[in-house]
Amino acid sequence: MMVRSHRTISCSQSTSGLISSLAFCLVSVSPAGLCSCLDSRGDSTDIQTSTVHIDEVFSHEIPYEFRPSGASASSSGAFVVWSQSTSQALVFSQQLLIEIDIGLGMVPVGGQLLANGQAIELVDGENGRVVRYDTSGVVIGEYDIPQIGDSIRLEDASFTRLALYVGGRSPSSSYVVLKVVPPQFQLLAEFPGSSTEPRQFHLSAYGDHVLVTEQDPPFSTVVLGRGRSRDRIVPGQAAGLHSDSSSTSRYVSLPMIALDHGFIQTISNIKSDDRIILLFNKAGRFLRKHAIPVPMGFMAASVETQTVLAMRVTDRAELVLYEWRWGE
Repeated sequence: MMVRSHRTISCSQSTSGLISSLAFCLVSVSPAGLCSCLDSRGDSTDIQTSTVHIDEVFSHEIPYEFRPSGASASSSGAFVVWSQSTSQALVFSQQLLIEIDIGLGMVPVGGQLLANGQAIELVDGENGRVVRYDTSGVVIGEYDIPQIGDSIRLEDASFTRLALYVGGRSPSSSYVVLKVVPPQFQLLAEFPGSSTEPRQFHLSAYGDHVLVTEQDPPFSTVVLGRGRSRDRIVPGQAAGLHSDSSSTSRYVSLPMIALDHGFIQTISNIKSDDRIILLFNKAGRFLRKHAIPVPMGFMAASVETQTVLAMRVTDRAELVLYEWRWGE
């Protein structure tokens, strides 16, 4: 196990005066002095206040070659981050960054930090299994995912308290989502696609359910795990996001992230540093959007500690921890 030195960055309020006047504030203390704000006053029916603030707590530099493929949060506010570009996973906890060597041959598509904080589980998309590591990188357990093998190519996975949700490509090029409680499994949804234009999706935890977000326009999200009920969040048209691409824009969505009283979604222009942050209320209704000229994106949130993790790239690559709070 290698524990990297850590540092704390204090959060300072912008002197522009906008922070106190806008209802939803994303405050960043990047070297560029970024301060972006979203207004969510359009709806406050499901909370007692009309304001949510998201403030940077601290950040930690990570190896530039480590490109996060995904992250998940624990109830304690610690995060596990995995990458398909290196043979390491990261645990980000209490301002410490722990690097765990997961070895070659592992293609992580999902993960979780176990309750005691002394081990992680990663879903191996290459071999259709779940592997458990202690924080020194020693494999201490593994199991195969039922009905996953040559039939489905795993692309994403998300743990909840009660189950593991996995998403992957079927032989017909459809994207399928399964709920796994070993040794049982349940097919929850199938999204038709083609081998020439496969549809790409992201999975993210939402309590005991899972959010399935389409990467391309209209960037819609479906809530699965509620029996036959399938609530949808479709931001594209309401947010003024269009499906057309140009020489300067090509937008894709990161996973939808559940907060306690709403959702936040990052839309990335992969042809530039531009990002669009979308805010939704708890019912999934689009509230506001705001563009920021910094390559960053929200990856996972701990509702219990009201913290959300983001990846940010400026002159260096960083994991950034934010806190959100509701109030004036």
